[in-house]
Amino acid sequence: IVNEHGGTIHVESEVGKGSVFYVHLPAVHSGAEEAESMGPEQDSLMGRGETILVVDDEKAILEITSSVLEEFGYVVITAENGKVALNIVDSGPGRIDAAIVDMMMPIMNGTEVVKALKERLPDLRIITVSGYQREHELITVEENLVDAFIPKPFSAETLLRTLSGVLRNTHNI
Repeated sequence: IVNEHGGTIHVESEVGKGSVFYVHLPAVHSGAEEAESMGPEQDSLMGRGETILVVDDEKAILEITSSVLEEFGYVVITAENGKVALNIVDSGPGRIDAAIVDMMMPIMNGTEVVKALKERLPDLRIITVSGYQREHELITVEENLVDAFIPKPFSAETLLRTLSGVLRNTHNI
């Protein structure tokens, strides 16, 4: 995972004393900082009040994704796992235009969440995200249930471009 994200691991070990693992990951700008740097083209990435369901077990990703999407004119509903997401959908919050679903989560994995969402909302646009390309390939190749995939880590610009394309029906996997 560290290598896939451009990082390194350094280990120091001493018999009888233990080991220390140093994990080095590249710095990532926050979504809001990156969104500000997009300049004039950011207008084409603006939402039109669409409601987006974001499902991810990592609180930081939920917060950053939500912040970026709200800054760009989307209404965001967050769920920290698939079960919560399905409870939200079943409670009838109104129209949900798209969902962004992490593929690797406890309780229900992304594939289970995507299938359950599609059963409830067959026209729902779905974007999956994962640090593992293989997870995406399984669900899209075998069942063609998602509209796009974004590999982690992703930038605010990638998120906004992909979402805009999916909502406006101009993005294909």
